[in-house]
Amino acid sequence: MRLPRTAAIASTLFALALAEPPPAGPGAVQLSATKKHIGDNASKDFSPGSPDGREWSEACPALPQLPPGLFWGLVAQVRHVADANNRDYEQGGYVDEVRIDGAAVARLNDYVGPESSAAHEVWVPLPEAKLRQGMRISVTAGKDVNSANLDDFEIGEVRLAPMRRIEVRTGGPAKVLVKGAPRLGPEYVARAATRGAFTADGKAELLLPADGTFTITVSHGPEFEVATAEIAPWAKDPLTVQPKRAFETPGMFSADLHVHADPSSDSRVPLTDRVTGHLAEGVEWVVATDHNRATDYGPAIRALGVGDLIRSSIGDEITSQKPRIGHFNVFPVAAAVDVKDMTARTLLDRVPRDGRVLQVNHGRDSGIGYFELFKFDPETLKSPDPDFHLKFDAMEVLNGKSDPRALGLLLRDWYAMLNAGVRITATGNSDSHRLVLEDGGWPRNYVITGKEGFPTEAEFVAAVRAQHLVISCGPVLDLRDGSGRSVVGEELKAATVDLTIRMRTPSWAPVKRLLLIENGKTKQSLEPLQEQKVTLAPEKDAWYVVIAEGEKFEADVVTHGRLRPWGMTNPVWIRRP
Repeated sequence: MRLPRTAAIASTLFALALAEPPPAGPGAVQLSATKKHIGDNASKDFSPGSPDGREWSEACPALPQLPPGLFWGLVAQVRHVADANNRDYEQGGYVDEVRIDGAAVARLNDYVGPESSAAHEVWVPLPEAKLRQGMRISVTAGKDVNSANLDDFEIGEVRLAPMRRIEVRTGGPAKVLVKGAPRLGPEYVARAATRGAFTADGKAELLLPADGTFTITVSHGPEFEVATAEIAPWAKDPLTVQPKRAFETPGMFSADLHVHADPSSDSRVPLTDRVTGHLAEGVEWVVATDHNRATDYGPAIRALGVGDLIRSSIGDEITSQKPRIGHFNVFPVAAAVDVKDMTARTLLDRVPRDGRVLQVNHGRDSGIGYFELFKFDPETLKSPDPDFHLKFDAMEVLNGKSDPRALGLLLRDWYAMLNAGVRITATGNSDSHRLVLEDGGWPRNYVITGKEGFPTEAEFVAAVRAQHLVISCGPVLDLRDGSGRSVVGEELKAATVDLTIRMRTPSWAPVKRLLLIENGKTKQSLEPLQEQKVTLAPEKDAWYVVIAEGEKFEADVVTHGRLRPWGMTNPVWIRRP
């Protein structure tokens, strides 16, 4: 489906921030060069082993005047800081603060990566700080949320260095990633997510070291090419970097059916940031599936004013512990499903099926996958547990968080079900709990409605249940008859069927081969053409699926390093007369 954008789309490739090199500003000002152990626990892991106190503190020296548009940032070598994904930090503990004259101005943790056991440099922007000689600049250790213990960390060389604010104008919702930059913020904040930003209104703001050279990549999901630009040292002027459309997706829209945000016990993404992130990734329908929560993105969508660009459904990731039966998504719901003493069978009693989708999530993941927990045997379609059943509507075959090796196991399971006539829809979802490293909409689904514009929620659910859906991790596939109508999920009664395989993919997600699957076996390997005709003449009743396979992404778009270009249709069913 084509969505409006707020400005004309143009590709800006390797544009310079300024035609003429801007003048250099002042250099860094050192505050300290001595290692200190901040905290309250002696440990041989630190140098020195005994704590030097609960804070590092120095007086601000005389500073040179900064040119307009620049501000000071605190730059420090640190080790063992509790990063922003630390469980105690998520619960409100171990917040290590940067303070000026005793007033907190930033959280050190937000700029520290998960590799904090090794000493590394962090940049903490202080854009609002009005530093003057004699002010006390300090870094304090935060308390454990469950005790009075402090976060213990090591701080080495500390300096103040010039930073700048760069506005990137993207022409509409987009993701902006920066290559070579320090960590810009925590993984759950849209305006500064690790090494980039997500924008819903076409304007992203980057806070970067003033003297560095950086390359930015602007993207808007698989339907768009990327646009790149270089930021020169000391440049401060706004950049216009707008990705151009790569292809259209008439009669279908993109949807992520497995997404987490702040109401979930294992996510810190605010609802508006979640909507912004998926909108920037080009997702058009997002299903909220927090663990045992019924989350509504509707207010966040209205607050952002983007209801013409993205829709949502209230869902629930059913997550039981006693007994442990796996994770299941159900949508739409009005309230969370009661999971107390739930079994695989009582799940069916507690989830009304009419007008809803019940999906098996990451079915082969150890400890949380339904098929794995119940020792499902695809050869017999049975489990040794009598509670096991296949009475669900959809199953994830590709999950953005799971081990990629699970894909082969889940395809094997799904093929076996299809061969037995169990018509379950295959889906691909991000299972995103953060904004980066678990990219929203990677993978995603394209739900086929055959018409333009958003469907009703009932039409959306009906299309998913009817297998009118293709999975995309870059390439977007379709199967069409002679009239140009999509037949994905359809049953065709004929001895011979002529179809067109349609494949679209951006240049940065190249496809190496297409595979035509017949009844679970590879019937033919095809060239990755945009369109090609195939004749299906099975000797007996059959189902067919097309898979697109690539090797790697060729642009800085997907931050999850284990994903690769991949796509798959749901089956078209051929019934011989």
